[in-house]
Amino acid sequence: MGATFSKDSQATVVLEGVPVVGFVVGIVHAARKEADRAKRTAAKAANSTLGVAGAIAGGVLLGPLGATLGGAVGGLLGHAAEGGIAKTVDDPIIKAKLTVLNSGGFAVDAVHGAIGGALASVGSYAVKEAGLSRAVESVVTVGLASIGQGAPKSKRNGTA
Repeated sequence: MGATFSKDSQATVVLEGVPVVGFVVGIVHAARKEADRAKRTAAKAANSTLGVAGAIAGGVLLGPLGATLGGAVGGLLGHAAEGGIAKTVDDPIIKAKLTVLNSGGFAVDAVHGAIGGALASVGSYAVKEAGLSRAVESVVTVGLASIGQGAPKSKRNGTA
């Protein structure tokens, strides 16, 4: 397992870009005195977190269209944050894998953010229509069945 989550493994780099979670990975890098890797993680986590936060805020305020617009704005802010942090990285290999501030990158991150916001709107609508409790129950049932513990019995039909 050590090599799977080494400082530059693919698994580590993927986790670095997960909204909010990436910051925890950055704390681990910082604790290990890996300053440029901690900065890489802060840059990636800030980018993804701002994109998601924009989509959520826009969705709360304006519904599906707001989520799309908020995702686009969050994507732009995330791009700016990643590019700004990238300027502080000394290691040229790490720096090369981070966003460079340019108009093409801004456009791509805005489009990614808008797509993410739109997809979040669709998912939100589906959960509302199905009911949150049914959606969670389905996830738990499938999850337990997939790890061999069997599906829990439904409380609704009296077989709990």
